[in-house]
Amino acid sequence: LVGRYPPRPAMDEIIALQAALATAQAKTSSVRLSESNVIELVNKLKSIGLLDNTLLYTLNGKEYLTELRLDEEIRREVTLRGGRVQITDLPPALNVDVVHCERRARVLASDKANEIDLVEGELITPKYFDDVAKEIDEELREYGVVQVGELARRHQVSHELMTKEIRKRMLGQGSNREDSTTRSSPKTNAIDGVLESGSVYTPEYVRRIKAQLR
Repeated sequence: LVGRYPPRPAMDEIIALQAALATAQAKTSSVRLSESNVIELVNKLKSIGLLDNTLLYTLNGKEYLTELRLDEEIRREVTLRGGRVQITDLPPALNVDVVHCERRARVLASDKANEIDLVEGELITPKYFDDVAKEIDEELREYGVVQVGELARRHQVSHELMTKEIRKRMLGQGSNREDSTTRSSPKTNAIDGVLESGSVYTPEYVRRIKAQLR
């Protein structure tokens, strides 16, 4: 059993802190264990290996949270923001250091089951580009043509990324989904048009232009 328990001096400190906690709990509800004592207890438990490093400290110094809880909060934040969030926007929103946010973002993006991708410093879900596809389809119905460059500027993504995501959602023009930057379910908000030379257009638009040139 040697090595399974912390050294005697460390154990004595833990016992003393536990005694302080028990004393505080035994008193009236107006008495609380101080934040400094709680922090001291948690840090001591971490230093002797009774708590692992998955317990994270918040920016305001008032709370601890686990990595799993941070993962849940990141997923929720992505959902609340319509399927897209900058990594740098997570610390003030979640009260957690950017180092932890970046590390857990990479973990979330590495698991395909989460349907979250880390792209150009942002977490993006297929839903975000599904909504973009719906927007494109509505504009095609009204104008007949949409410029990919304009869409990229409007949504502040690269031209290459926007092209890939549009191509994935084209009716009859779908590319291999595994090669795309982000994942999406088939037939989700498909775009009824043609993607060519940096433009998305409808056959009706081409016929109308040809008729005007006659």
